Amino acid sequence: MKKLTGLLLLSIWALVPAMVGAGEELGGMVYVFDALQKEKVDPSQAFKSIPLLRGPNCSFNLAQLNTVVKNHYHKDHDEVVYIVRGNGLVTIAGKEYRVSPGYGYLVPQGTIHRFVNLGPDPAIVLSIFSPAFDGKDRIFIEE
Repeated sequence: MKKLTGLLLLSIWALVPAMVGAGEELGGMVYVFDALQKEKVDPSQAFKSIPLLRGPNCSFNLAQLNTVVKNHYHKDHDEVVYIVRGNGLVTIAGKEYRVSPGYGYLVPQGTIHRFVNLGPDPAIVLSIFSPAFDGKDRIFIEE
């Protein structure tokens, strides 16, 4: 667990220079474990996203996934997701993957994907978008 925690923090630390751009008023540093403590899981919300850091070329978010995030894609964004808590079934371009804490996955722009929570409690993930995500580029697919 200490190795995993160290790797996660090292990965986050490595992102900070890319998030703090010349002339960019956003960016900075966040201690993810504090954010996990402060942001309460809300079982009444199927999906909840909390912005943690934002820079000119990427954004870093904490999200809870209670049930299903339906098939969708991002026309203009790549997304990297790291599973912090919970278990799920991720489908990326028609291929299914079981995920649990410690797993990460990449969704290239334009790729249809979805997440199904397989546990009784919400899944908690860290999500990095490039370019920075404003919440508008989530295009759902009719199922």
